[in-house]
Amino acid sequence: FRVFTAPFHKVGFADFWLADQLNSLSVILMDLEYMICFYSFELKWDENKGLLPNDPQEPEFCHRYTYGVRAIVQCIPAWLRFIQCLRRYRDTKRAFPHLVNAGKYSTTFFTVTFAALYSTHK
Repeated sequence: FRVFTAPFHKVGFADFWLADQLNSLSVILMDLEYMICFYSFELKWDENKGLLPNDPQEPEFCHRYTYGVRAIVQCIPAWLRFIQCLRRYRDTKRAFPHLVNAGKYSTTFFTVTFAALYSTHK
């Protein structure tokens, strides 16, 4: 809970350690998001002939950025570290390393945004 409320209190070692672990596990969070999407939207639960769609040419809904959730899930761990770094800067007034780290984590937002734009407009 403290990881998500970082802007409202001092950030301790355990807080940024956990957020850093979430940042390392962002690929697993993407897999979790895909699993939830796949079982919710792509399986044909109401058909007798099987769960998977019969038409292999039918585009997969969950691999696309168009519904927006993939980009948001991809940015959550970096966002948590970003706001923690800004809070650490506010508390210590030391630009290095806190603003430098905030800049590092903010590059994730640009990367994900342009990857999503490229994916939807190619």
